[in-house]
Amino acid sequence: MSWTTPADLCAQVLKLWDRGEILASLVTGESPFPKRLVLKGPTSAEMAECFDEVRAWIAELRATTHCRIEMREFRHRVFGANVVPQEAWVDTVEIALALIGKQRDAKRFSALVEMTAHHQPPLLSWLAKRPLRALELVDAWSRLLDIVAWLQGHPRPGVYLRQVDIPGVHSKFIEANRGVLMELLDGVLPPEFIDSTASGINQFAARYGFLDKPERIRFRALDPEHALLQGPTSTLMQRASPCSITRFRGFLSPRTRSTSSLFHRPKTACSSPAAAMGSRCCTTCSGSRVAVFTIGATLTPTVSPSSTNCAASLSTSNPS
Repeated sequence: MSWTTPADLCAQVLKLWDRGEILASLVTGESPFPKRLVLKGPTSAEMAECFDEVRAWIAELRATTHCRIEMREFRHRVFGANVVPQEAWVDTVEIALALIGKQRDAKRFSALVEMTAHHQPPLLSWLAKRPLRALELVDAWSRLLDIVAWLQGHPRPGVYLRQVDIPGVHSKFIEANRGVLMELLDGVLPPEFIDSTASGINQFAARYGFLDKPERIRFRALDPEHALLQGPTSTLMQRASPCSITRFRGFLSPRTRSTSSLFHRPKTACSSPAAAMGSRCCTTCSGSRVAVFTIGATLTPTVSPSSTNCAASLSTSNPS
């Protein structure tokens, strides 16, 4: 029998909570209540065949708290006049919260709304859009608002995250909440203070004008005798341009255009133009192997006409 039970009525209201509609109404003032719930009851045939079960079902619904059950009169040729549930209603937000046991969470969310209305009114729309996410951040909300206020007063500050001077806020907290901070900052900062070309949490610093830690080129020598690389590639062991860096690790074929290639260092002098410039030669030259790891660069080996030597060109890339 698919008759609606009190648990079914509670589940319907809980869906409203899970969609954020109940909490959002605390921000917008647009209440979804009173709301009529879906109520399925027995048919005439079921009433005749399962009269005792129907009586128990009616008694259970009538005993349900936090729901208003409207009855209708039903006349049966055998049992005569009876009343059965026709509609189930939840009249107010308070009743709905009591039905699903969310009064405490709603109270905490109301405190967030009050705090936000006082410090950052433009963010009320974000609370209405993502109330459940805001409820997850209830313990961190005041610090998030402090960060937003700090950036409003110091747009595109040009400092590292660790240099942000806000009591109770450290750089790890900012890094851990970059995703939600981007949503909040995009809602309050003027467009001219946001770099729209930088997206994603990994570009949080660039998007809002912070300095980012410098990236470095990584090298790994496979031959202990040649652990220190020489030539133009050695300059890449310092700092790389922060605007064109992506991390890459691994080994690829020397014939593959990539950010990492495996090369040989010749035992004898190589006559290729690359060797004259101090670069490494590719696998056609004999010698000990040196793995060159570059970031934001492309190594392109090209075989010389002699087929015994080769030239390897190194060019850094600056993606747009």
